[in-house]
Amino acid sequence: MTGTAVNPVRYEYSVEQDGGVYRLYKKEIKLDANGSDTSEWTKTYTDAAGRVYKTVYAASSGTPNDQSYFNPAGQLSKQVDPDGVTSLFYYNAKGELQDSVLDVNRDGAFNTNGLDRVTRTIRDVVYNATYGTNVQRSRTFVFPNDNDGTTTNETSRLERSTDGLRTWQTTPGLSGMSVVTSSQTSYNPATGTRTETTTAPDGSYAVKVYTSGRLTSSTQYAYGGTQIRQTTCSYDPHGEWRYRPMPATAPPVTPTTTPTGCSRSPPLLLEQGRPPRPPPAITTTWAVSGRRLTRTEPVSPPSFTPPACLTRSPAAGSTRSVMAMMPKGE
Repeated sequence: MTGTAVNPVRYEYSVEQDGGVYRLYKKEIKLDANGSDTSEWTKTYTDAAGRVYKTVYAASSGTPNDQSYFNPAGQLSKQVDPDGVTSLFYYNAKGELQDSVLDVNRDGAFNTNGLDRVTRTIRDVVYNATYGTNVQRSRTFVFPNDNDGTTTNETSRLERSTDGLRTWQTTPGLSGMSVVTSSQTSYNPATGTRTETTTAPDGSYAVKVYTSGRLTSSTQYAYGGTQIRQTTCSYDPHGEWRYRPMPATAPPVTPTTTPTGCSRSPPLLLEQGRPPRPPPAITTTWAVSGRRLTRTEPVSPPSFTPPACLTRSPAAGSTRSVMAMMPKGE
């Protein structure tokens, strides 16, 4: 792979013995400006199941490598990086990852009563009286103390209603697990819309509306319901944005002082929002095969007039090309 916009590389694909077993490998070699091989490369091995289990890196001496190990069920059980740092993974009876262990003493064993750093995830289904519904609950704990396999601290909690429409993400606060971010999804089959409402711990919230799976509007509200900003989207027949999303409403730009002209220190402006303006049209060209070739967006000057010393606006009607594709779509 070469070109003026990429760092040139080439690839080799072959088979060789690794540990007495023939393995497929892919070798990526960096090229210099003349297209010749450099000494920088990586070689990735895959096992008979198609899993990447070893990556070897170029070095002046030795063969530094990352290596992954799998248990009889095909689950990742161990990873060792080039420095010998080992991570261990253990699963529950349902095949879900339960314990992630940083093997500090590198004995290859899981030990909560030693120095290993253990992160444990417990998953269950319970009734949450606060929310009034059954939830699928996932709680994450750490063992904060050395040589203590009993004391744990909960670091996060994710609860999802069994109908999949509501979620609550809880993190530690000043009074235990008290900081909650919630979301709710609703559907309207008559209009083909989906509405997602996300509420932050401070009571502010955002509402996103999708029509036929495409985002059509995004509105942010402050605590109490005051609208802060709104973005709307429109699409062409190919599913591309026809208009750049712009705020539908916004307060004007309010200067901290009244500009009277240029000075050595131009007055600062406190931008509370952008004044509303119609969204500029976006021109998209397509190849016969359906691939997008170019996408051009007009660069419009702002609709307000700042003092001359602060004016740096592009000429009206000028354009900029923001995307181009090679004929093969690469």
